[in-house]
Amino acid sequence: MLINFSVSNFSSFKDKITLSMEKTPIQKHPEHILDKGLLSGVGIYGANASGKSNLLHSIRMLPEFTVVGDRDLVAVLNSNRFMLNNKEPIEFEVNFISNNIRYCYKISVTETEISNEELYFAEKNKEHLVFKRSGIEKEFGKNFTDKFYKNCTFAKNRTVISKLLIDGIADNNVENKQHILNTVQFLRGIGYFDPKTNINPVNIYHNFKFPEFKKFLMNLLVQADFGITDIDFKEVDFPHSKLMSINLSPLTQGSVLCHQADEDYFFFSFENGKIISRQLVMYHGDATFPTNRESAGTMKLFKLGFMLYSFKKSEGSKLLLLDEFDSLFHPFLSKVLLQSLLNNPMGGQIIAVLHNTLLLSHEIWRVDEIWFTEKDQEGVSRLYPLTDINPRFDKNLERDYINGRYGAVPFLGGEQVWQEIIK
Repeated sequence: MLINFSVSNFSSFKDKITLSMEKTPIQKHPEHILDKGLLSGVGIYGANASGKSNLLHSIRMLPEFTVVGDRDLVAVLNSNRFMLNNKEPIEFEVNFISNNIRYCYKISVTETEISNEELYFAEKNKEHLVFKRSGIEKEFGKNFTDKFYKNCTFAKNRTVISKLLIDGIADNNVENKQHILNTVQFLRGIGYFDPKTNINPVNIYHNFKFPEFKKFLMNLLVQADFGITDIDFKEVDFPHSKLMSINLSPLTQGSVLCHQADEDYFFFSFENGKIISRQLVMYHGDATFPTNRESAGTMKLFKLGFMLYSFKKSEGSKLLLLDEFDSLFHPFLSKVLLQSLLNNPMGGQIIAVLHNTLLLSHEIWRVDEIWFTEKDQEGVSRLYPLTDINPRFDKNLERDYINGRYGAVPFLGGEQVWQEIIK
């Protein structure tokens, strides 16, 4: 579970900002409180281009620190460096709980190397070193004396965590390796979804093999009142001219080739000496519709269902980042989805970026679950919680936000100015 996250000199964040998931003494919505006093979710409001998505993008970088492939992490991070400040290092710090142990992971990256990296765990109210490095020099804590650690060497553009994974810490009998694996489990348990997120047709095919998944997805779509009564694969005549452009050579007896064409999903199989084409369709009573004929909101919830199911089924601590969560959804649908996720039946946390002020309500949120982003004239984003303003519980949050009492609203000029632009 995420405790707090800090970042500086990355994307539109120059100065250090911190997002906290720790509860305050507020009594409302006790069902939103997880173990250790952590919140099940927070909502981020702010004007367009104020830094909301950049905050999620920053958190989304955390799994990158565990990548074992041949990737230059330093170059990846520097491509997102705060553009108006090219001297100070990019810095990340994340405090989290994984398998009931509290950890702190820090990393600093200059234009040329990972300059510092540290991992600590807490036990009996005392902090213990797992490792720290400066450049390519390393030090492991006193509990990490295994020669596996002593023999490790590090490149300037690779994290200690990824190098330990490459060297096989997961598959060898290494003492205290669980602290590394707990960290990897948390960082890789961070998921991301926005309206542009695509679902690989291979994942669609395999997920639909499980009745439990289809039942979960259908429950979402039926309760959303989209008029959908079923989803299935329907045999279709695929145009021969289009079939010629698809490489069917890997297709063998018993195998399936999955293909996506815009919002349509096709599945080809070789059966009894001929190619069979099937298409994913949605049933509205007796009528069938290809997925490209469904509304944008329907398709967003369809795709979100895959992420939510994975979120529900995965083990360990997990964090789901939901960018532009309320776009394409009716406010009523956004509200019930948010309330369901915040009530935490899936055992994880969410961070949702929102615009719809109808959702800025005591009915949905605790005051300590609402955060704002605002960008100054120099293009620097700042992040602050509603608890800094500490509105009374009888205040109308939506009205006060619209009236500018919390900041983080756009300055759009008068109606006459816009009329002149449009005409």
